[in-house]
Amino acid sequence: MRTWKLVGFEIKQQVKNPILLTITAIFLIFVYSEFSIYLIHYPVKNQQDIEAISSSGRHAYLYVERDTSEAKKVLQDSFDNLSVEDFGGNSTDYRLVRKWIDTEYNNSMTMDEVLESFTRQVNSPRLRDFMNKRIQRATEKIGTPEQINNNILQELKGNSFAEKISMIYADRTQVVASLLAIPLFAFLFAKDRRYQMSELIRIKPIDAFRYVTSRYMGCFIVYISMIAGIGMILNIWLCINLHRGGWEIDVITIFKDIIVYILPSLLFITMFIILIYLLSSNELVTVPICLIYIIYNITMKAFTGTHDNDINWFQYIIRNDDGLSLPLDWSIISHRLLYLVLFFVLLVLSCGVWKTNKTQFWNRE
Repeated sequence: MRTWKLVGFEIKQQVKNPILLTITAIFLIFVYSEFSIYLIHYPVKNQQDIEAISSSGRHAYLYVERDTSEAKKVLQDSFDNLSVEDFGGNSTDYRLVRKWIDTEYNNSMTMDEVLESFTRQVNSPRLRDFMNKRIQRATEKIGTPEQINNNILQELKGNSFAEKISMIYADRTQVVASLLAIPLFAFLFAKDRRYQMSELIRIKPIDAFRYVTSRYMGCFIVYISMIAGIGMILNIWLCINLHRGGWEIDVITIFKDIIVYILPSLLFITMFIILIYLLSSNELVTVPICLIYIIYNITMKAFTGTHDNDINWFQYIIRNDDGLSLPLDWSIISHRLLYLVLFFVLLVLSCGVWKTNKTQFWNRE
């Protein structure tokens, strides 16, 4: 049996695989929940867009500075309407702040002078934080659609908004697609009987490398095609909206981000899942081991103290939470090459384990 015939056979099986269809549905729901706000409400056009962005929790671009006289008036009004409820019913805190307002505060102070005076007179980090928030509310307000769009463009620093969303897609997809890959690839070689692969092998024997590689390629091609296809549709939809709003578009970056970030990460983790299954021959063992390993990579900051966007050689995922464009320098290239090499190492090991079945860590159930 030629390799590509087996690859094609596996592709046909995966296209109608209930596990893959369920994963696709889950991934689509995730993409919609994570990115619909960008597709529908950017660029900002009206008050409805502003309210939707505000309710989504993405407040970074919404606020603009008030002029000085307006800020002072808002702060004065907040002090006039201060009540013990603002302190969660803590009357002691209320009296401390009220005393400072009555004895130290005057409307001619600048905001910096207000905070400096309050910090000097009230020795409470909790109340200083309270006053900081009051001052911030007084000095900022939700802008008009034009002002909000200008905030976004200034934050991008000349880059395209589509480029930012592409980087966010690459970051989120590395995480979600790694988790969703566990059931798909953990059960890949457990389904030989169901897909009648055993009968095919008996008819025309095949060597271990060709068999494992062909089965894996067939499954991975379908999986990465689904992920890349959804990413490209997302990018095209976004670029159409950006073009209508007069913003710069970028239809190329999504291809780069898929190739540089998503592809190496998924190649490595999917082959890792397969190797663990072939060693254990037990899905109930494979799933928790792989889940723990992926969670460790996602939340490595909790273990090592490194920042989420740091490139860590022990972390196959390159995180980019803020979506700002990362320069494609040697640190990223070498990191990606390392995990491509590790992918091939895992592939060779998987072929050896499948062939001999003598290096398993656990007995087959």
